[in-house]
Amino acid sequence: MLAMHIVSEALYQPSTFAERGVLVPFTAPSLTGTRVRRARQGGMELLVPNPSGGRGVYIIGPEGIMQLCRPSIHDLVLNERIGKLPMLTPGRVRMTAAQVAAEGFAGRAAIGAAQAAIQAQALTESDAFYELMLALLAASGLSAAKQESLAAMSKAAMREQAPALLGRIAGAIGRSPDVVVAVLLDMAETFASFGVSQTASGTVQRCLQALGRLLTQAADWPRRLRANASRIGAAAMLTITQTEHAIAKSRAAMADPVVLLRSWCEKPEQTAEQIGLPDWLLDGWEQVCLLMQSASNESLLAARLEEIVLLLPAWPRTMRERFNLEADANPGSANARGQTEENSAMGGTNVMDLTLRNEALRLSSLELAGAADG
Repeated sequence: MLAMHIVSEALYQPSTFAERGVLVPFTAPSLTGTRVRRARQGGMELLVPNPSGGRGVYIIGPEGIMQLCRPSIHDLVLNERIGKLPMLTPGRVRMTAAQVAAEGFAGRAAIGAAQAAIQAQALTESDAFYELMLALLAASGLSAAKQESLAAMSKAAMREQAPALLGRIAGAIGRSPDVVVAVLLDMAETFASFGVSQTASGTVQRCLQALGRLLTQAADWPRRLRANASRIGAAAMLTITQTEHAIAKSRAAMADPVVLLRSWCEKPEQTAEQIGLPDWLLDGWEQVCLLMQSASNESLLAARLEEIVLLLPAWPRTMRERFNLEADANPGSANARGQTEENSAMGGTNVMDLTLRNEALRLSSLELAGAADG
């Protein structure tokens, strides 16, 4: 029997982004919008939007998807791989999904795009590691001449010599050089989504640009669609504003890189979530943008808007309180979804067509990620 319980809209009020979970790019229509988070008893659990389009979510163990729907091999493999992650973040789930696609589970057409996405991520992480290294070494009291010499070092050489170069800093914070390098690699993974320096960019900036285009296009949507469009637009605008603020705050933490490094060593998950807030804020918005881009006519646009209202990433309670948002203003709230429940965009649509559409969106996401640094 499926181990599942349904949580009503009133009771489903995640306090943090980690409690809200990370969006998983499953392709089965019944799993659209599913998020994954750590379970209190250990392991992980999936939060599946009510398949009927109604209120609340289903909370199931990872093994429950076999009884909830007929998942593809891609979904089964992705579900299994995510369950083995030591830490759940948007970036790690994104890369795990790309690795699954690179192995052919998302179809032959997605293999090349996934491989390019993985390579692009490796390059951005390498850039971030290099910049973090330079910042830490500069903070360690090296002479200007020595810093200039290190800046001329190649990224590969910097990575190879990192344990020796970080020995002094490692001793100052009571860690071994190898541990410090491992932590620095985790930091680079987090910073890679938006960049350490003001001129750097990553998946976060790409998604912000897509949201900006969505807002521009919204001005031309037919009047009869304005109710859903205005709700989506308001949520997108607030997300853009707060993400830009979060990027600035995360970069400002590099004013004292040694303090940040120490914090990451002592409280890795908490610090990673704080610095990685831009990625958490945008988690789920790429799906929204890609769905809108796939609307080729007014009829499809109307259906997409109804579906998107159901999929809008909800703000955790801490964020709602920070911005004084009423429950009704929260994306994905009961009132936000009420107008679509009786006329769900998913209802009446062929399951195979929806699966093919989701697979096409998956391919588009990988192509965008792979082209980012091309």
